[in-house]
Amino acid sequence: MGADEPPPVDADRAMLAEPARQSPIAFVFIAWRFVRRLGVSAIAAAVLFVVNGGLAAGLGLLAVGASGALLVFSALSWWRMTFCVVGDELVLTRGIASVERLVIPLERVQSVNIDQRLFHRPFGLVRAAVDTAGSTEVEFEIDAIDLARAEALRRIANDARSAARNVSGTHEASTDAGRTVDADVILLQRSPRDLLRVGVTKFPWAGFVVFAPLIAIGGEFGALDPFLDSAGDLADDAVTIGSGSVLAAVLVVGGIVVAATVLGAAFQVIREIVTNWDLTLSRTPSGLRRTAGLLNTTSRSSTARRVQIVTTDDTTPQRRLGFTRLTLHTFGTGNLDLPGSTRTEVETVRRLVVGETPPPPLDRRISRWSVFVAARATAVVALVAAALLWFVIGWWSLAVFALVPINAVVEDRRWRRRRWGLHADGVGESYGLVWRHTGELPLRKAQVVTVRQSFFERRRGLATLHISTAGGSFRVPFIDLADADAARDRVLHRAEIDRRPVL
Repeated sequence: MGADEPPPVDADRAMLAEPARQSPIAFVFIAWRFVRRLGVSAIAAAVLFVVNGGLAAGLGLLAVGASGALLVFSALSWWRMTFCVVGDELVLTRGIASVERLVIPLERVQSVNIDQRLFHRPFGLVRAAVDTAGSTEVEFEIDAIDLARAEALRRIANDARSAARNVSGTHEASTDAGRTVDADVILLQRSPRDLLRVGVTKFPWAGFVVFAPLIAIGGEFGALDPFLDSAGDLADDAVTIGSGSVLAAVLVVGGIVVAATVLGAAFQVIREIVTNWDLTLSRTPSGLRRTAGLLNTTSRSSTARRVQIVTTDDTTPQRRLGFTRLTLHTFGTGNLDLPGSTRTEVETVRRLVVGETPPPPLDRRISRWSVFVAARATAVVALVAAALLWFVIGWWSLAVFALVPINAVVEDRRWRRRRWGLHADGVGESYGLVWRHTGELPLRKAQVVTVRQSFFERRRGLATLHISTAGGSFRVPFIDLADADAARDRVLHRAEIDRRPVL
């Protein structure tokens, strides 16, 4: 740095000292946000209604006028919104009929998340979301701002927060994140091959839901009529001809299921690669930062104190390959999701946000009555389904009751694998059969602890322990009432005597 060059933070403050507006492109995003509030599905239905000739010419002109009013509203919203940094405060002014002046102390800004969507890229713009400790939602969003200003705002907020922490003397000596670093350090990074493995080993049906809107649109325009007619013919043949058509119908349905599974798996891979392309988790002087995205690039940051719960989720193939999906549940919006994390990476990140304390021992079980409750619920559903199917397939409808013992066996296996545990610093859990979930909650993060009893639990001396934090909750059902009360008292006592800041 030359002798005449100002320090980086001073240069950032000079850049944001004067009130500035968003890029003119922002009015497009403002209009789109207003349309989303009205409901995209309702607007799409109205458009289809117009296309099919269901709207008179006069009302069509009214629709055109409403579109013009939307553009005027968006332009005025863009013009009336300005932002700047005045001293140690971020000042935002907005409003058309009434003016709102939002003043946020920079030391209260917890994170400035930066997203660059596909529409932003040709113009070199990004979206900046300012998050504070005062609410679970972002305080405000700047829809279209150049990257230099967004990064300057992030650096100013980080510097103000660090200065306030140094003055107050608060720190996180028990975690590695409490010891700051001078430059960014990459903790983990994902290659296309890693993302391919993650996408292939996920449940394929989770990705197939994206085709639901396409199916709805196809049904609206009649594109699915041939398939529906064929399905109806197969059903009629199955009823009138006999077992041969039943076999054909089974083969057709099986083929559809296989094709849907393949399509769902393919989409899972595509979505994983597009969403998490070049995923990188870095340790910065201000905390942790996650960047990822192929078409829409996102950059989310969080301090270690904002992480409330640490969870992992994986399927059986992922466990065999030695990786899992690590999620850091933070206060507010924007959890840090890290798919494809190895055991070493999970332990490294855990030490940064939780500390050197070992995880809680998972040496406790819930009551086996949970199996009965799950089987009872399945029996009720089977009874209703059999009653409805009776008028269609007769005695064959009783076959749905075969699901009851199958579900009971599955739930018993789940019960055997479900564990939870508690020690002086945290509470943990693990459950799942094919899909496994583990979670850890530091006791000092607890905000509200309740012990609840349903009518079924009260009759059997059981209860549900529910621990709420600023970034999520932790629930342990069907445990002895005495154990639930003891755990509640222990969690509340630990949260009360721990003087470290929660956020």
